[in-house]
Amino acid sequence: MAIAKWYPRKLQGKLDRLLELRETAPKESLDKIDENIAVIHNLLSEQEPECDVDITTCLDREYEVLKNCAPVWHVVEPLVAEKEISCAEKYCSIPKLSDDEVVGLVHDFCRDSLDRELFKRIRGILKKKHEYINMRNLGGANISAESFYLPYFSQVYILLRRYKDISDLVYLSHELGHSLQFKTNYSTAMFFQLSPFLEVVSQFFELLSLDYFRQFREFEAAASQFNKVTFDDVRVWSKFFWTETEVLELWDGSNRQADKSTLELLSRTYAESVGLSQFSVDDIYYLLSMRLSGKFKYFASYVCAVELLMLYKKDRDRALDFLKRFMQIDLNFSLVDYYTAMLDLGLTPGENLSAYRDYIMRPKG
Repeated sequence: MAIAKWYPRKLQGKLDRLLELRETAPKESLDKIDENIAVIHNLLSEQEPECDVDITTCLDREYEVLKNCAPVWHVVEPLVAEKEISCAEKYCSIPKLSDDEVVGLVHDFCRDSLDRELFKRIRGILKKKHEYINMRNLGGANISAESFYLPYFSQVYILLRRYKDISDLVYLSHELGHSLQFKTNYSTAMFFQLSPFLEVVSQFFELLSLDYFRQFREFEAAASQFNKVTFDDVRVWSKFFWTETEVLELWDGSNRQADKSTLELLSRTYAESVGLSQFSVDDIYYLLSMRLSGKFKYFASYVCAVELLMLYKKDRDRALDFLKRFMQIDLNFSLVDYYTAMLDLGLTPGENLSAYRDYIMRPKG
């Protein structure tokens, strides 16, 4: 995968500065400097992702990744139980917006939706949009939107590929959610042992932005459609995820050898779970091709973000206070302790999921 052309130009200067600082930095600063150097090297890397062809290796890798999330698999169960949202695929246009207008609208969303303290933490990114937000020169990079943080400089950079639809507003809001989390409390643990909840703040910003833009006539139809499609997409992927956990647990309980009887068992389990009358090993390749281990963080975070949005609808101040306390949870916790701390704040994943589904199905007004 080609990286965005913007990365080398933007980051090389930062890398040079960090390498220079490293020569004379006190010992207590070296870890932070080295961490930032590693982040930049990773971003500048153009390594192609491995293309696995061996089914044993694929199953083993997927199982090992998902096993680490097993204590919180149940978070997505409420999504699996939700009914399908019937909404025809359609394109909903919005007014033509320049890059500056996209940033301006998202600025207004953040200003109007957050309190002064939270808005102040991300206002600098929006005010210096030409420094920190890039919507051009992405080259062949497979990027819709992403952000990265250099903790040594306390700087967040956002990349956004314009699609000229409501996603421009939604994805920029999403990345600002990440920015707020990073600037409030940051650790690389978020990307590893705590990854199932990495997207909670950004998903909340996404849902909140949709609710905000839905109030404007020119964005109402597009925001409503985006909401419904997202809900159903997450619901469907969660169902496949739950099927995959069944398949992988059978794989782990077998001899972990891709012999004929084991693959037949896995294929039959998949087919029965998704309602197919016939099965073959191709079904397992298809399931693995979804790379659900990498998507789990979006399912789990979405369920939590829905709860936070529903709380926001009832009590804005209480929801924003929860958001602040959530972002301050110790990032050195284990996954189980982190999840327990979140529950202790008063959020119960899935409690209001059906109510949220009903809410986004209702016409605005």
